[in-house]
Amino acid sequence: SNPLHQTEEWLLIFGLDSEKNEHGDHLVHRLGCSQYPHRDKVIRLGRFDNCEDAIAEAKNHRKPVNGCWSCIPLCHERSGG
Repeated sequence: SNPLHQTEEWLLIFGLDSEKNEHGDHLVHRLGCSQYPHRDKVIRLGRFDNCEDAIAEAKNHRKPVNGCWSCIPLCHERSGG
């Protein structure tokens, strides 16, 4: 088995911070992110093929949500438009 492929699979597990950040958003993170929420605060979203699907699932739990600028920049929207 390819160890790189296993790493990629592991990185596609997402979690949602149950607490809002300073902008009033609940952030979605990939497992392994330095900002990943503590286990007492994380809502485990599961494995998704891309961050857009993880964001969509997160919206079923909390609103508003945003993607972490560090681990999923493709799904990060700057606050204030």
